[in-house]
Amino acid sequence: MSWRLTTLHHATAPGPVEARGLVQALFETHNATDAARLQIWAGTASLHLADLVAISETAVPYDTIEFEGDFSLWNGLGFGLSHGKMIVHGDTGARAGGELSGGSIEIHGHCGPWAAVSARSGRMTIHGNAGDWLAANWPGEPKGLSGAEIIVQGHAGDHAGSRMRRGLIAIGGDTGIGLGRSMVAGSIFVAGMAKGPVGLGMKRGSIVFQGPPNHPQLLSPSFKTGGEFRPLTLNMQLKYLHEIGWQKAPNLLSLTSCERYSGDLLALGLGEVLALA
Repeated sequence: MSWRLTTLHHATAPGPVEARGLVQALFETHNATDAARLQIWAGTASLHLADLVAISETAVPYDTIEFEGDFSLWNGLGFGLSHGKMIVHGDTGARAGGELSGGSIEIHGHCGPWAAVSARSGRMTIHGNAGDWLAANWPGEPKGLSGAEIIVQGHAGDHAGSRMRRGLIAIGGDTGIGLGRSMVAGSIFVAGMAKGPVGLGMKRGSIVFQGPPNHPQLLSPSFKTGGEFRPLTLNMQLKYLHEIGWQKAPNLLSLTSCERYSGDLLALGLGEVLALA
């Protein structure tokens, strides 16, 4: 089934809304009455879904859930999505798209922390900004992103791509500290500025960012400079990102200077950091 959920102006949740499992439950619901009766927790209160949103069936392609309004207090929207499509016209709370394993998510707004945490497959596009720990690992867990494609048109917070294993992250704006920390494989692209340390403890994988004049200071001394070098595959990756909707890909394609660094030599040391200018 395909549904549209719109926030009610007169309805105020008594606390943060726990929305994990909601999208899957809506996919399995076959009439509006049952959808309205779905149980949802807001703080310590148990509510029916219809207490907070208006629900209507839509004629969009099968297995599409649309959210319209302010969902910034709704945590876990699209958590564990394995198929179908979720579209949010508004802001979302924490853990949106967490453990994504298939399908696609589009957020036409800003996301809270832990968006796409430990995602495994599928694609998530955030048209606004993302909070801390974007596509990172759960605290204490060794694996972060392990195969999904995460596109952010705006900025991202601290620790984006932490402990990344595979997959692709593209950030259109600036990022905070800890970008690609302890990553094992995969590719991260940043069209804006990054804060150091970049790639600290990375074993393999690649990080591409727009380097300021002091970009060597963003790297640990355990990275080795390789001089100017632009891999032949870089333009291919950027063209692919442009094809799937990353708006900043042409900006990076136009940058001709490319400083290459290898590291982290205190880890396996097979990672690659490219600073474009």
